[in-house]
Amino acid sequence: MMNETLLGAVLLLLLGLGILVVVTDRLFTAVVYSAALSACIAFGYLLLGAPDVALAEAIIGSALTTVIYLATLKKYRIFTIRCLPGDTRKDPLFSKVLEVISRSLKDHDLEAHLIESRGNARTLLERPDTDLVAEKRKDGIYLYGEADSQYLGRIREQLIKAGLDGEVRIVDTAPTRIAAYKGKSI
Repeated sequence: MMNETLLGAVLLLLLGLGILVVVTDRLFTAVVYSAALSACIAFGYLLLGAPDVALAEAIIGSALTTVIYLATLKKYRIFTIRCLPGDTRKDPLFSKVLEVISRSLKDHDLEAHLIESRGNARTLLERPDTDLVAEKRKDGIYLYGEADSQYLGRIREQLIKAGLDGEVRIVDTAPTRIAAYKGKSI
């Protein structure tokens, strides 16, 4: 009876952890939940009388897989660029600017991800998963980001070297982001 109650509790915990793995928006947190899920599975096997399978699950599922995921996450770093809607991908100037940005980020082992997003620059920058917002206007391309960021400084240097500094304007958004983090509006 005690064993069945404990197994039922483990199954409920598995369900909860499985949902957390899927719905979390942070990869690191998902890996931690996945490791806990695997440890609970190993405990479930132990309760079902399969200690050899439980040991294999604990070693491979909880330990080895988690280490591999964490090592991969450490190497795979993303720099998210949100682009306001328009024909930006067809614009040769915009493509050249994105190429310069991608090249300068590779020096920091970052991969640039361009995501077309609806809204305005201010609301997009309030999202914690946004590093830079790019907008094509009639008078050039605007990049919204934190001016004191080491990455934006490097991007600015590369744009100057490529002769694109007259075509691209960098707008400092640090005050907007700081206020958003503190729950204030400006």
